[in-house]
Amino acid sequence: TQGFGQSVSHCPKLERISTYKFSLCMSRCMKTLSKHKTFSPQFDDFGGHQLVCPSLTKLDLRHSDDLESLSIWAPKLEYLNLQASGISHFTILDRRPQGWDAPEYVVTGKASQYTVNLANTKFSGKRDIEGNVTKHKRCNKVQRRVTQ
Repeated sequence: TQGFGQSVSHCPKLERISTYKFSLCMSRCMKTLSKHKTFSPQFDDFGGHQLVCPSLTKLDLRHSDDLESLSIWAPKLEYLNLQASGISHFTILDRRPQGWDAPEYVVTGKASQYTVNLANTKFSGKRDIEGNVTKHKRCNKVQRRVTQ
């Protein structure tokens, strides 16, 4: 499951990711195997993936039920769509993670503000998603209902 984060992170010019019903079936397989003690997966602190995306402005993970946790460094992020997804933990990183020091990962200037869409998730009401995605100083709007 580390392949998803690593693959995306190795594309520093990537500006948009848009998916519908994105699935990391290996994630489910690994969790099942680890329960039976036949496999020990390597997850981050929250059992999720880390993305390093210096140019990303839009991340659309609509209906991504298999993705439970994600942390991302994306200083240009403007819109994050988690509508109807199963994600329960999402962290916005303030600093570029260690090891991503190549020139194409260097970003200057102020980080952008972003909107996050949590419509039709278990966080559509007053309950909040774990992590800092809705409380981060860059978050300027949390959308909890579908708008036309």
